[in-house]
Amino acid sequence: MSRHFWVRVVAIFGLCIAALLIIRLHGASGATPGARETAARGHALAEAWCSSCHAVDRFAIPIEHRAPAFVAVAAQPSTTALSIRVFLQTSHEPMPNFIMKKRDIDDIAAYILSLRLD
Repeated sequence: MSRHFWVRVVAIFGLCIAALLIIRLHGASGATPGARETAARGHALAEAWCSSCHAVDRFAIPIEHRAPAFVAVAAQPSTTALSIRVFLQTSHEPMPNFIMKKRDIDDIAAYILSLRLD
């Protein structure tokens, strides 16, 4: 077999090893939970903190709620993770002035965005 063939084989093998190493390092960090865990934690927080005013579940019927349903918030084209973070860090009447940790805000934002019907 020609030298050119073996150079290609070694190059492809090296790229595969590099890709596997990058995937392994990314997965081994363990610093941030996966999207499902983040959204699930956000759902639990929303149930505890937000459900007295908002319909927080996907199929909840917003009867007598003073605030928009989370599904409606998620459906707005302007809703992004950043816009939710900014909103949750800003006082708005009649919304209570919660003092939330950054992780809690990120988790609630992830939950709201998970309600999108893309």
